[in-house]
Amino acid sequence: MNNKFKIKDFGDSRVCDSIKSLQETLKADYDNKSVSIHVTKSNEMIRVYYVDVKNGEVYNSYKDNMLFNFNNILNLEK
Repeated sequence: MNNKFKIKDFGDSRVCDSIKSLQETLKADYDNKSVSIHVTKSNEMIRVYYVDVKNGEVYNSYKDNMLFNFNNILNLEK
């Protein structure tokens, strides 16, 4: 899989090279923030997810108290 992951937070963008790195960066550096995750697939298509990071957990922004499922990102190539 050749995805790129970018966290965007009002001009403060970071690129992660793996799902694990994405999870760790969100939890360590974006606690108590709402950010978007831009996933660029190998065919250059971009998928955007909106998340809230609270107390070391990552939640879907528009689904109350639902943890974000990182497996959704892994399944993009299917």
